[in-house]
Amino acid sequence: MTSWITFMPWTVIRDVSDRVNLPIDLVGAVVRQESFGDHFAARYESHYRYTVDTARFAKLNRISEKTELEHQKTSWGLLQIMGGTARDIGYKGALVGLTVPEVGLYWGAKFLKRLVDKYDHLDDAIAAYNAGSPRKDANGKYVNQYYVDSVRKWMSDLQ
Repeated sequence: MTSWITFMPWTVIRDVSDRVNLPIDLVGAVVRQESFGDHFAARYESHYRYTVDTARFAKLNRISEKTELEHQKTSWGLLQIMGGTARDIGYKGALVGLTVPEVGLYWGAKFLKRLVDKYDHLDDAIAAYNAGSPRKDANGKYVNQYYVDSVRKWMSDLQ
């Protein structure tokens, strides 16, 4: 058994995978790639532009608009879902709540499920989860081919 597997929060991953109807090896592999199983993982991405109604969510969560904007530009939790993406798919709570394993994993998996349902090929969904869409270069490789290959490797470790 590969050593990284023993450090993953499998009970939560299994529960959420079942809840959103995704294969556990896919969810586990993306968790491995995104956070290495660290549910407190957070990463600010200043270039991120897809924010959602920051004034409304700031008021709802009793924080400043600037804080809400910065939180929407941050990836959170086990699946490193972007705050803006979580807002877009219906998450209304404080974005730091996405570091709670069951919460962040659910919203990240819900988004991943949307991508799996949207694209005909799993690799397209994996690429889109990381880069927003499954963009390819002139040679037919994903612009984030390393990410796709890594997730596929982690999946094969789990099978």
